[in-house]
Amino acid sequence: CIRQIAADAQVRLVVELSNLLKLTATDFDITEDQFKDLKAIQTFQDTEAYISTAVYDFSTVTEVTGTGVTGEVEETTASIAEILEAEEVLVHSIVEEIPK
Repeated sequence: CIRQIAADAQVRLVVELSNLLKLTATDFDITEDQFKDLKAIQTFQDTEAYISTAVYDFSTVTEVTGTGVTGEVEETTASIAEILEAEEVLVHSIVEEIPK
């Protein structure tokens, strides 16, 4: 399970960065077919299936303390799926702002 999550994270990172930075198969020193196959990989399917049916209780807030820790604690009633969706929207809005 952890290995699959790590592999999915690497694939998604490469795909998102390649889109964001307009990288090509040549930039990765792979063939166009390999690059197309990489971009077609469905990532986090098991994780998303779990998240969509899991029930979470976010009622407990733990304050984080320590050296170098700054910022405010934010409470939310949003589900993890909603948080991930908001993050996805943010990433795509940033991509749209980058000059082409």
